[in-house]
Amino acid sequence: MKKKSDEKGNDSNNNGKKKSGLNIHDFIFKHMMSVKSNVVSLVKNYVSEDTLEDLDLNTLKQLSNIIPNDNLSENQADAMYEVEYNNGNEGKGRALVYVLAEHKSFLDKHTVFQVFSYLAKIWYNESKKKGFEGITYIIPIILYHGNRSFPDDYKSLDASFVKVENKKFEESLKKYSPRFNPIIIDLSEENITTINGCAEYRLTMISMKYSYGDTDKYYKDFNLILKDIEMVNRDDSFVSYIRVVIYYAYRVRYGCPDEQEKILELTRSIYNPMENKTMTLEEFIANQTEEEFLDEVYNNGYERGIDIGQKQGFDVGQKQGRLDGMLELARGMRDKGLDFEVISELTGLSKEEIENL
Repeated sequence: MKKKSDEKGNDSNNNGKKKSGLNIHDFIFKHMMSVKSNVVSLVKNYVSEDTLEDLDLNTLKQLSNIIPNDNLSENQADAMYEVEYNNGNEGKGRALVYVLAEHKSFLDKHTVFQVFSYLAKIWYNESKKKGFEGITYIIPIILYHGNRSFPDDYKSLDASFVKVENKKFEESLKKYSPRFNPIIIDLSEENITTINGCAEYRLTMISMKYSYGDTDKYYKDFNLILKDIEMVNRDDSFVSYIRVVIYYAYRVRYGCPDEQEKILELTRSIYNPMENKTMTLEEFIANQTEEEFLDEVYNNGYERGIDIGQKQGFDVGQKQGRLDGMLELARGMRDKGLDFEVISELTGLSKEEIENL
């Protein structure tokens, strides 16, 4: 490939200028995690069987991913959920665990520390609540799909401590150190046979897996998954979801027209142009700018307000939900250092509203 988005997801034009600065890899992850069946598929694939058998995944519910600090500043996990579990003699009731998912499209040695800090802040905030009875168990998941394997030294706190030559002394110190070994999903080590679950989940995961190359293999695997889906099941909701996935695969190959054309071929195997649509999916992907695409996704209820008019897929239908989604996305863009004018242009929010987020 001659040119494409860099490892952090920024596209560059021929003049070397970055586009909107939006990380499209984060965007596709949030798209996937906004659908309950996708989250269930992820949890079933990677959480241990002994934990899964007591989780009631039907109760899975998305939470606000804002984690406040004591100094009133905020951190933002990529996705967070609560789920009820079988609490022995007490039944399911309101016994909860959290699932916290963090996404990385590039190698970052600080990832484990970042996620651990989220857990510590959540627990600290819980401990300050009136009637505190204990902190909530959290299942941390890190999904990584960079163009290099995730090294063992980055996978746990244990691997990050300074090396001590005196091994006996080193072992004695471990009892004072926190144990933190999150679930690490390295998509470079996954293949089509190990990515199981609903069709939307599988197609999104392989799209992220092949975001840095091997378009021919991506094309082949994508079509293999499509063969498992009957045409009768490719309804408007499915097509709307997959349209975003293919758009992602197309955009990360920015500057590589031959590979983008290969991605467009995928649209021909999905469906005929939807009824009452004036533009085919191919035309939509080839001609729409990233900003126009984001606006389209908002209008279909992608970044949903938590628990407001919420249904699986894109059907939100509540203006408040879309507003909350834009506020959430604007906050994330602000935290990543995006210029306020760009955020305002993309979201329609005023600079004052952005400053007060």
